[in-house]
Amino acid sequence: MRSSSGLWLVVIAAIILFVPYALQPLHRQAGQSAFSVSAAVAPEATKAATPGGEPGSKAQPLLNPCTGKPFTTLLTSTDVESASIAPDPTGTKDKVVVNLVLKDNLATQAFSAFTAKNIGQPIAIVLDGKVVMAPVVQAEIKREVQIAGIFTKWDAAEFVADLTSGALPLPITLVEQNDIEGGLRLVLQVGNGGPVTPAQMEETRDKLAKRIKAMGIESPDVAFPDSSMASNNQVYITLPGTMDQDNIEAASRAVQSTGLLEFVDFSKAGSCQAQMPFQGQYVLTDVQLERSQPNAPPLSTPQATSTR
Repeated sequence: MRSSSGLWLVVIAAIILFVPYALQPLHRQAGQSAFSVSAAVAPEATKAATPGGEPGSKAQPLLNPCTGKPFTTLLTSTDVESASIAPDPTGTKDKVVVNLVLKDNLATQAFSAFTAKNIGQPIAIVLDGKVVMAPVVQAEIKREVQIAGIFTKWDAAEFVADLTSGALPLPITLVEQNDIEGGLRLVLQVGNGGPVTPAQMEETRDKLAKRIKAMGIESPDVAFPDSSMASNNQVYITLPGTMDQDNIEAASRAVQSTGLLEFVDFSKAGSCQAQMPFQGQYVLTDVQLERSQPNAPPLSTPQATSTR
């Protein structure tokens, strides 16, 4: 997602909250579920043992600095029932909020119990391994969550599209982007060089089409080269030329995302005083490790709704 920098971002970050529906982030009453964002600080997190890249980059995700092991994921997109976009209740110009409803399942119950026992500790929101934000638990979190203060209209559309289309079975990479008559063509490489099954290719194509539709783009052209299962494991996406530039850029980012959303435990156990990773850095989690294994089970998908 896009982000701003400088003093403006610091001011916005100070008011980012998670709250139930229709509650004002700056006027939270006792007993309401909420998060407040702690200040971003330089990390001392341990880098994972993967070659190349700077610590905290996609190639060198960070381990939990308190344990030296992958971070623990509390919830994933599997546990989100629905996601919707709404106007920012604070009236912040050019900002919207994303409302999530968590499923009434054992994972959500465990998450709620965790937040009740960890008041004052941070929980990170991580998308495709990248820390989006790391708010501090202010009260027990139930099923309704609101993410505020960081989303423009297109950021929110991209985030909800990634979430509600479901995580892709394999990572994808943009290898070409070409202007063609009547639109823009994106060529995506599926997988990281290993074997890709026909079922994984078809799942990738179908979820990418669903993701683009979730952004309000009707009848997206998502296909394999020459209408066949290409041996080079590529998918072609053609976006209509009538789209404005912001929509094109948001759609391009959305289809390049794997779409794995995680709520990650950033709490510090015992006497650990190490700094946790901050917004924009990559972390390694137990769920990411599981999904990197062969025959990893697919994640289910929440329902998308929008009040735009």
